[in-house]
Amino acid sequence: LDTAKVALVAPEDFNRLRRRDSVMDVGHESPDMDDISLMSETEKRRRAAAAAKRPRMSVFEKLTPATDLLHEMVDDFFRRADTDHSGAIERDELFALLRSPSLGLDLSDEQIAAIGRKYDLDGDGVISAQEFHPLCVEILKKVYAMQDNTPGEWVELYSERTGKFYFSKKSGLATNVKPGGFVSHKEEDLLLYTIKDIFHGADLDSDGLLNPKEFKLLMESPSLRTHMEQDEITKTRLQYCDAETGNVSFEQFVPLCRKLVMHIYRASENQKHSWVKLHCQKFGVFFYNTRSGRTSKKAPDDVDI
Repeated sequence: LDTAKVALVAPEDFNRLRRRDSVMDVGHESPDMDDISLMSETEKRRRAAAAAKRPRMSVFEKLTPATDLLHEMVDDFFRRADTDHSGAIERDELFALLRSPSLGLDLSDEQIAAIGRKYDLDGDGVISAQEFHPLCVEILKKVYAMQDNTPGEWVELYSERTGKFYFSKKSGLATNVKPGGFVSHKEEDLLLYTIKDIFHGADLDSDGLLNPKEFKLLMESPSLRTHMEQDEITKTRLQYCDAETGNVSFEQFVPLCRKLVMHIYRASENQKHSWVKLHCQKFGVFFYNTRSGRTSKKAPDDVDI
């Protein structure tokens, strides 16, 4: 035994080396094993080879269950499908949903019936809200997979509760973290022009700001249909305004208006499709998707608006 070499290794280093094998068994590395001076050349090569085979940290390690991020969207689907407000999707409601022009699914009676049987887990003949969640994820996967204007595996979605997130057309998974394989959908933000029109119309003194009075008049406008009470208008303004002046700038108004537009159309009982017609002075009529927030100058296929 070479005591001179043993003396170079402190007792705690022996403990680290002894723990190494148990750590490797579960496929993780100990944070104490960074001192490569204690490793033999063989061990260094083994570690390097193992690291090369090990998949790099991916977005999937930060994935959230899809129904958590999609909760608002799923609930919106369920509310629209449950036309008799019974709290469950019955057979005729399921047929109406899956044949909706806004989805564009080409399903036969047999296929829809099979879907109903598959997701009616308790066999009571209807699909409950809980049973509807995984069904809705599958619907979204099919709908977005058919869209040529969303390249790649991931699509960008938005909800008022969670903000922007990403949904996989292949797996149905969702994440708040931008995936490495995400291909941005390059399309002009037409809604921004409508927001500019709304802001300039409400800015009565043309100072580039909405003061409390102008903001109140806008929120109470019948054309905006917010149906807000006075205290709710004040609370909303305070969330977005400058803390010192109480005024709302255009930059502060944009995220608020996006939420308002989406909320107004989602809450509309007469809204049959996810696409609605909007207007801006620069382009005239364009189309806005109340679920994804996308805009288009052309009418979506198979949607009669």
